[in-house]
Amino acid sequence: MPTNPDPTQQTYDEYAAQIAERFWETELPRAWDAFCARLPEGAMVADLGCGAGRDTGQFTGRGYWTVGMDYSYGMLVQAAQRAPAPYTQGDLRQLPFADVSLDAAWVNASLLHIPRAQAPGVLAEVRRVLKPGGVLYLSLKEGKGEVWEQREGMRFFTFFGVEETRTLLKDAGFTLLEEWIEQTPRVTWINLLARKTTQ
Repeated sequence: MPTNPDPTQQTYDEYAAQIAERFWETELPRAWDAFCARLPEGAMVADLGCGAGRDTGQFTGRGYWTVGMDYSYGMLVQAAQRAPAPYTQGDLRQLPFADVSLDAAWVNASLLHIPRAQAPGVLAEVRRVLKPGGVLYLSLKEGKGEVWEQREGMRFFTFFGVEETRTLLKDAGFTLLEEWIEQTPRVTWINLLARKTTQ
């Protein structure tokens, strides 16, 4: 891990408790159910960008072997306290997992902190660690451009379009299974389920 964290990482480290508290009670029943419906029994799942561990805990509670990974050590401390499970610090751009070792990857509101130009590399890494036919859930903020936003500290965001995201998945070797849009007061979320193409 870098010795000098970027501003986004610094924000999550410094304000981990506040951020965890803000999002902990938010539930994602449609996404959780749709994702789990496509997993084999006892699936090995990675929650990539796990934050405070809410989703890691959800999948562990449903009987899946789940590991949470986050770039922020502060968020991992929150996760270990709130949802006991295996956790590791890591970067979406260089995942700390072996080739074809996972049944599924949950990438909820984490790719959006990566510059657009690096998104294909992240999806290539996800594809690398998934087994043939492995499942990917991806959620992104709908929109255009890249911005720094001030809330607590500074955080970087990339916004994506629906067609753009479909193309990214196809080019990275994924077959789209399902997509839906969810509107919140502040954000329009793109939700996608895809499967690692085996051909």
